[in-house]
Amino acid sequence: MAASFRPADPRVRGLAGIAPSVGHDGVWWALAGTAGAPRLYALGPDGRTRAVYALSGVPAGVALDALTAARDDARGPRLYLADLSQPRGTIGMYEVVEPTALKSGTLPVRKRTVRYPDGAHAAGTLLSDPRDGRVYVLARTARATALYALPGALGPQVNDLTRMRVLAFRALGAGMTAQGRVVLRTAADVRVLASVRGDVEHVLRVRVPAAHFALDAAGERAVFASAGARPVFRSVALPAAAGGDAPVRPDGGTGRPVPVPGRPALPGGPLGTAALGGLALLGALSLGLGLRNRRRVRRRH
Repeated sequence: MAASFRPADPRVRGLAGIAPSVGHDGVWWALAGTAGAPRLYALGPDGRTRAVYALSGVPAGVALDALTAARDDARGPRLYLADLSQPRGTIGMYEVVEPTALKSGTLPVRKRTVRYPDGAHAAGTLLSDPRDGRVYVLARTARATALYALPGALGPQVNDLTRMRVLAFRALGAGMTAQGRVVLRTAADVRVLASVRGDVEHVLRVRVPAAHFALDAAGERAVFASAGARPVFRSVALPAAAGGDAPVRPDGGTGRPVPVPGRPALPGGPLGTAALGGLALLGALSLGLGLRNRRRVRRRH
């Protein structure tokens, strides 16, 4: 585990998210600040602050705690921020144009609303595909993780998320490589999936007391940022990819959601499943008794 850098600016404390810049080589975006007064810091590879930005348009009391940077070939690179700390059926997604020149100032924020297709969730991570800029939301429970995809373009209306898959472990952070691999950090290790719907192909036994996780711009190193004042950025190399995959388009390029493969859940969870099973058994027994009684009546006649 290599120590990459430590921010020299004492204002960079209590990080809420980190992401590598799409438009500026070697620059890291760091989200910090209190609710209602978030700040974006552009940090150079030596840890020095290249620029700091206030955000105009974030409502008072909104505590942003997730950040990702996404390419946009048509409009230019974007930053996406969100408050994912509480279980909600909808999420306020805040879009910021990544500045072309790093000069401190204020950046306007455009809010978009996205909605889960299956009720409220407590999410924890945003990530983006470096190949096509697709943004994903990672929702987690104590024992599982669900991955949702945003539409290709966000409109002023409520935008529906598409559920891509559910994983049987809890992921604390995530990133994507240029080959489409998904890298997930758990409490005990780092797991590399072959693709959004692929299997785990590598497990790195790395345990770091870090508050935030991301991949570097090249997608070659996993980066961990510690909590508290003057956080330390550490990194570890990822294993080489076996091969690339084509970009996954959850809407098929049509703007319409597509079915997510997988067995549909029975209503009511385990208790509901058991109840349905019991009803099915009672139905079968009743049918069998009814047929037996009919045969007895026919024999008497």
